[in-house]
Amino acid sequence: MANDKNLPAEQDDDHGPAMLACLERERILITGIFEGLSGAEAARRAGYECTTPENFARVAHRALHRDRVQAAIVEYTAKAARTLGPMAIRAQSDILGTINHKDRAKVSIAVLERITPTVQRTDAHVTHEIVDHRQDALNQLRSLKALGVAREPLEELFGFTGLPMLERQLAADEAKQPIDVEFTELAPEIDAVTEYDL
Repeated sequence: MANDKNLPAEQDDDHGPAMLACLERERILITGIFEGLSGAEAARRAGYECTTPENFARVAHRALHRDRVQAAIVEYTAKAARTLGPMAIRAQSDILGTINHKDRAKVSIAVLERITPTVQRTDAHVTHEIVDHRQDALNQLRSLKALGVAREPLEELFGFTGLPMLERQLAADEAKQPIDVEFTELAPEIDAVTEYDL
């Protein structure tokens, strides 16, 4: 086993790279916060020189909002969470071992979800239908006119200004449609062949 006195000072506490990037005062401030001290108390412990608790609190607030300190807090939080893992497992075991514990079902579900997570799948099939309301109105007007519906009900249905607009469109569409013409093909007349034609 290595002698702790032979380790460099910054490795005594097994700090990660983000924590090592902080000043010593900032490291003390961070660990104080994690131990449950207020910002002012942690700043006082870290050796910041202030005269009032309000000033200690301000210094702590500024220090805790520095990028390098925030990175160290994230690193320290992950490390602390990993070290609490064995205690969390023991607490789960205690709860699951107690038959009538009020949280037994919740803990059981949480453990099972960790072992085999439930996979939820949602099949969202969306169909888009593009409706041409103008063409629908034209088709409806065409049908109603073919039935001989009077103008007053048409104005009520399509609106006083909408009906003339639809009628113009309907007239334009009908003008564009090809005219059905029936052709009868006639056989060409054959002239009598004369001897001069040969």
